[in-house]
Amino acid sequence: SDVCSSDLPGWVVGTPGVVTGLAITARLLAAPDDEILTFTPVYPPFLNLPGRAGRRTVRVPLAAAQSAWTIDWDALAKAITPRSKLFWLCHPHNPTGTVFTHDELLRLADVAERHGLTVISDEIWSDLLLDGRRHIPFASLDHPAARRAITLTAPSKTWNLAGLGCAAAIVPDADLRRRWRPAGGGLVPMVNPLEIG
Repeated sequence: SDVCSSDLPGWVVGTPGVVTGLAITARLLAAPDDEILTFTPVYPPFLNLPGRAGRRTVRVPLAAAQSAWTIDWDALAKAITPRSKLFWLCHPHNPTGTVFTHDELLRLADVAERHGLTVISDEIWSDLLLDGRRHIPFASLDHPAARRAITLTAPSKTWNLAGLGCAAAIVPDADLRRRWRPAGGGLVPMVNPLEIG
């Protein structure tokens, strides 16, 4: 069914940070020993959080070229196994600065749909594109994999507000939203009161 724009604010769940959001998705959407794929090189929590949750990190190296880092589609295909459940996408990518194109995102969505992967898209850097390129949110694609994706965002990078401890997870699935805070096992604090206002 079509989604009404008035429903969208209800999809937002507060979390004290994007890293916390990633950790919660590992517990909510993958079982022990399941695999979480991510492009590398990448911000270190993408690599160590799965292990802390009893899940496995699968590194999919980006292809380095003189002008840009690009997706190695063959490496991605080889990395996926029946235990692969999540794809943690850093988009725009940290540390390479890669801004994935619409065609790349659609192809990644096709891969996710074909293999039953849920994409968790960390879009914390989306406001800091300095070369005229346009950020395309993964969840904005007209694709089934995008419609079930979870988007993580925060003002911490753009506005240097990491100390506030505030981020947002955009979670389309109502059941996942209900289970979000309990998945933190009582260890995830509420968002900072200064975020609310």
